Amino acid sequence: MRMEALTARTSEVLGKQIHWWILGAKVVYNSIECSLRGKVFSKIYCQRTSRLSLNIDVTIGEQPADNIFGLCELTLTSKGQRKMRPLKGFKLDLCHLKRNSKTQSLLGSYYRALSRAAVNLPARCPFSKDTNILLRGLILDQEIPQYLPEVNYTFKGKFYANNELGLEVKVIGGFYINGSDSNL
Repeated sequence: MRMEALTARTSEVLGKQIHWWILGAKVVYNSIECSLRGKVFSKIYCQRTSRLSLNIDVTIGEQPADNIFGLCELTLTSKGQRKMRPLKGFKLDLCHLKRNSKTQSLLGSYYRALSRAAVNLPARCPFSKDTNILLRGLILDQEIPQYLPEVNYTFKGKFYANNELGLEVKVIGGFYINGSDSNL
């Protein structure tokens, strides 16, 4: 009896993975919160323009900004489960955005999405004072790894310039299978 239950569960998981692979998956945004910290940046504006798209506007403060990067955390919660799996300490380096966009990895796909959405982003650091960094229509349309089930996520990023905390961003959303009736 126990083996039958295990086999049924394995078939269910494999069926979802095949369904996931055939139909693809989307990254959706449910909410975004941004807040200034310190005086490195003078303005921040964040907006969810749709379930699939974000706009983020940041203005550099009175001093040029060297070494702009974010220390980020991504927490995944499987649908129907309480167990959370945090991915902590990954770094998004805006000074090397173009170089990192060429990396063939999941993180590289995030860099490619940032590159596509970037408007008025200087080619390299330092960023001059009063520079506006605009991300328009930020869509994460990379392939989601097949081993990930439908999940909700929370992304938290602390962004630094000149080694000083400048802003915090929190995005809540989910991954869902195209064509599913998921309410992530």
